[in-house]
Amino acid sequence: MSSSPIRILIVAAAAFAAGCDAPGPVAPPANPAPATDVSPSPQVHVLNTQLRGIINPDIEPSAAYGHVQIKLRDNGDDTFTVEWSGRIFNPGGEAFAAGLVGIIDPDIEPPPEEGGDGDGDIVITTPVLTFFRLGAGDLVSCGIIDFDSSGIIDPEILPAEVALNMIINPEIHEARFITSERMEGAIAGRFGAASAEEPVTGSTTGPRVRCAV
Repeated sequence: MSSSPIRILIVAAAAFAAGCDAPGPVAPPANPAPATDVSPSPQVHVLNTQLRGIINPDIEPSAAYGHVQIKLRDNGDDTFTVEWSGRIFNPGGEAFAAGLVGIIDPDIEPPPEEGGDGDGDIVITTPVLTFFRLGAGDLVSCGIIDFDSSGIIDPEILPAEVALNMIINPEIHEARFITSERMEGAIAGRFGAASAEEPVTGSTTGPRVRCAV
């Protein structure tokens, strides 16, 4: 646990979830790569992350953990189709309400603190993708939760500018999942690139969010 916790400020909170308060900290990105206008190849780009409990010195960390994989498919018309799949292991039976991807601003330099480790404010400036957002009566609290994009009738489409930023700068993009008790976020993970063949172990097709059988 960091001796100098990071405080995260949420901008555009309505796109995250209703009622979000002061979020818990996560580690800052390490030397994010600059964005470019060149689309990398191949045509399908894969991002993976492991999900872990968000550190908050005032709250016991969530016992939940998991993983997410995102596939970005270049449509050749300045748009990308997004697919995702993931699994949350939820031994504490927490009621999950929403999952999303947000950008962590790489331009903010954390100020050093005396006796600390240099952690400071990081701003999640823009939510770019929502995995799911559930109503109060639909929260899922089972021991294993699967979520994916296969239950969506209309494909999820991102502008090329947004998708390419995810592809070129995965380390400034964070998946964050909130629960009814942790509206600032219970678990989170930053993305990194992976091969298109690498699967998300345990995820299956089906509705957008469900309890695993």
